Amino acid sequence: MGYRATTWALAGAPAVLLLVGLTQAAHLYLILGRRPRSVLDSPSGLAFAVHDWVVQVSFWLALVAPILWLGGVLLARSKLSRGTVVSQAAVLGTGYACLFAFIAFDPTGYVAWFLD
Repeated sequence: MGYRATTWALAGAPAVLLLVGLTQAAHLYLILGRRPRSVLDSPSGLAFAVHDWVVQVSFWLALVAPILWLGGVLLARSKLSRGTVVSQAAVLGTGYACLFAFIAFDPTGYVAWFLD
């Protein structure tokens, strides 16, 4: 995988976390048949365990993505155009803005359940 694909993947990490988190919230709703309540709900099963693992991996990737993205951009500064770097920075920033908005304004109670 080249520098361009790697830096684009890192720039999209927050958006992937948001997508995976939303699908886990839907999965949780389908398992329980209602919105989750804090502490009281702890679903089991292999499918949910795998989904939870994917959320955790994408969380850690989104956490280190800005540092790794910046390192990749600095290593590939001769191979990436300025427009590509600006576009990647916009995707990274928009992904974090959407992720923080979901965390701040979550009407479903999923974030409170997840943080418990």
